[in-house]
Amino acid sequence: PVAGTAGKCTRRYQLLFLSRLLLSRSRFVTLILDLIVLQGIGNKVRLLWEGAFPPSEQVLIVYEKNSRWWLPWIYFLRVFGIRPNRHKTDTE
Repeated sequence: PVAGTAGKCTRRYQLLFLSRLLLSRSRFVTLILDLIVLQGIGNKVRLLWEGAFPPSEQVLIVYEKNSRWWLPWIYFLRVFGIRPNRHKTDTE
């Protein structure tokens, strides 16, 4: 083997992996890429915290509630991935 070939090969696979991630662009992939790019543990924790606990005004609008008393329950639902049902029919 030629010296330095392994490093170039590894770098090529890293770039290929990142390009595939960029093309998929799911919410999870976007989060992972943001965490990779952000510098410092504080910024990474802040990003995760803001994703799990967005501003209360935004949450109340998304979950269609007008009282702040709902916030603990709504944040609990968000942690477990339960989202509001936006496709209600008139008969419900």
